[in-house]
Amino acid sequence: LVSSDDNSSEPSSVKKNSNTFTSSDNEIST
Repeated sequence: LVSSDDNSSEPSSVKKNSNTFTSSDNEIST
C-alpha cells in the first residue's frame, strides 16, 4: 500500500508542482 501510494502521489505531486510553477511564473511575469 505504501509503495502504491508513493507511486500515485509522485505523479500527482509532479502535476501539482507543474501547476504551481506555471502559476508562479505567471505572477512573476505579470
